[in-house]
Amino acid sequence: MQDNLLKVTLTLPNGAATTTSSGLDFQSGSQLAGVELRFDAPAVPIANLGNTETITYTLEGSDTSNFATVRRVVSLGVQTGATANPSAAAIANGRYRLASNDNRYWRIKAVKTGAGTNASGLSATLIVETV
Repeated sequence: MQDNLLKVTLTLPNGAATTTSSGLDFQSGSQLAGVELRFDAPAVPIANLGNTETITYTLEGSDTSNFATVRRVVSLGVQTGATANPSAAAIANGRYRLASNDNRYWRIKAVKTGAGTNASGLSATLIVETV
C-alpha cells in the first residue's frame, strides 16, 4: 500500500552538481518493519542529459536529521545520456525495504556529471509503501 503523504521530491541537478531531497523521519523501532521505500526518476531527455553525461542516484540513511553522518548508502541506479538514443535516458527506479533496526532518517541524492545540460526542470520521488 502506498502512502502519498509520506514522500519527498528531489529536483534533478543543473549542470555538474549534486542535489538531495529533504529527509523522511521514521522514528525508530518496530514501525520500520514492513516499510519499503520506492524510488522513481523520470526518463531524462537528451536536452537535459547530454551524450556520456550521467545522473547517479543513491538512497542515504542517517541517525540525524541533518545527515551529518550518513550511515547507509544504497545504490538506486544510473542514467546515461547517449546521442545514439536521442529520445531520453531510461527511467530509473528502485526499492529498499527497511529493517526494524535501520536508520531513522532517509533521503535521496542525485549526482550529475557534465556541466553542459540542465536537468533541474525534472524531479524524482521517494515514496513510502507498506508491504
